[in-house]
Amino acid sequence: MSAEITNVIADSPAWHHGVKAGDILVSVNGHKISDVLDYMYYSSESMVTLALKRGDKHIILKFPKNEYDDLGLEFETFLMDKKLSCCNKCVFCFIDQMPPNMRKTLYFKDDDARLSFLQGNYVTLTNLVQKDIDRIIEMKLNINVSVHTTNPELRCLMMHNRFAGEKIAFLRQMADAGISMNCQIVLCPGLNDGDELRRTLTDLGSLMPNVNSVAIVPVGLTKFREGLYPLTLFNEKTAGEAIDIIEGFQQEFLEKYGTRLVFPSDEFYLIAKRPLHDADFYEEYPQYENGVGMLRSLYDEFESALKLSDPPEDQREVSIATGAAAFGFISGLAQMAEQKYKNLKCRVYKIVNDFFGETITVAGLLTAAAVAGSLLSVPVAGSKCAPVQHMVNVFAAVILGPWWGVGIAFCASFLRNLMGIGSLLAFPGSMVGALCCGIVYHFTKRLDVTCIAEALGTGVLGGLAAYPVAKLLMGLEPGGFTVYMIPFFISTLAGSILAYIVLRVLEKSHVLEQMREN
Repeated sequence: MSAEITNVIADSPAWHHGVKAGDILVSVNGHKISDVLDYMYYSSESMVTLALKRGDKHIILKFPKNEYDDLGLEFETFLMDKKLSCCNKCVFCFIDQMPPNMRKTLYFKDDDARLSFLQGNYVTLTNLVQKDIDRIIEMKLNINVSVHTTNPELRCLMMHNRFAGEKIAFLRQMADAGISMNCQIVLCPGLNDGDELRRTLTDLGSLMPNVNSVAIVPVGLTKFREGLYPLTLFNEKTAGEAIDIIEGFQQEFLEKYGTRLVFPSDEFYLIAKRPLHDADFYEEYPQYENGVGMLRSLYDEFESALKLSDPPEDQREVSIATGAAAFGFISGLAQMAEQKYKNLKCRVYKIVNDFFGETITVAGLLTAAAVAGSLLSVPVAGSKCAPVQHMVNVFAAVILGPWWGVGIAFCASFLRNLMGIGSLLAFPGSMVGALCCGIVYHFTKRLDVTCIAEALGTGVLGGLAAYPVAKLLMGLEPGGFTVYMIPFFISTLAGSILAYIVLRVLEKSHVLEQMREN
């Protein structure tokens, strides 16, 4: 495979030695390049020979560089190839539980081992063949594996893939070759829990020391499961039983290997109504991104910050929006703050996700961010300008889509009014811009144009729409149709610029691409 170079980073080794955008990369140090892993692996040496094609010319460039320094080449796609999609039909798959008519990328299931090494994604191994395993071993790549069960027959059933069971043998092969692995298990009541969980943990323990950690998370279910495998959620009793099994293995592994190795996610403790463990329990938080130890980390950070903080000079009241699962935990933190500062009142609001169902909190994070961010508002011309809301509008447009953005803006505006931290002008001040930037991004996929659309949509259209709201619904006497345009524009400009900076950073690091898909 040959790959066209779309950009050469200024001052990079390739730039200094004459590589140009538009050149075709044929090989590196004599090796054909099939994807980004080949490119990174074979270009890591201190002396590099590039075979290029420039129009009708074949060019050979040989030059030194610091070992492991990037050449500075960019290609049309991050992987230099198409992402591999998942070939399974897992009974617990969240994407199969998505509602219809959302952004197309939300329905893409990736199962690409390259993204496991590069971005930390978890893969099922079902897309891999022996030559892929050989390459992983040759390149000494760490990998994250979605195991779920080591029972071959059960794995085939849970993943609806007749090859899923035999692929589990790759775990042993990689462990014997010294490949480091992190594993995860989505635990489903009545399927892979109980004795099956014991079997899986025993098998994974036998791969030590080449399994770094194992995260166990409870299955998540939405209300969109018509025609799918019948699953149930964990309850207080079954979650407690799962914790007991896991903690039993933790003690065994700790005595045998010096690490607990396997960790239940925080959600198990919330469901079972059990207290969290101390920070030492989570060791170095190896499975933090799988929700293991997040609440403990938050508690410790909050407690430390509380000790260092000064009390507010005046009576102060704050509002906090959170999901249903974490409501009790966040309420506890709020009480800690109130106990220390007698002139502080915290109101914690439980946000129930009616769209996906009460058990799932998606988009709620952006709504909560918009509400919390409204505390950083500036009163201008009778309105409260909140730049964070406009940043959220752009984020929603890029990650979720226009209708999600409008919905998030409406919910945030409603909550702000309910909590007394916003006015009716929040509705035109947020929803119009959210719609404009959402539609523009949907058709252009350009971040700069999207931010401009948010600024103009809110500043011009939202500002004009605010006039009748202020006059007819709020009983105000605005000084003209355009009186809200300037304050709205000031608010949205700050938020749009902030959104552009943050999203560009995420885009450059390829995190944004992954966020869109997940």
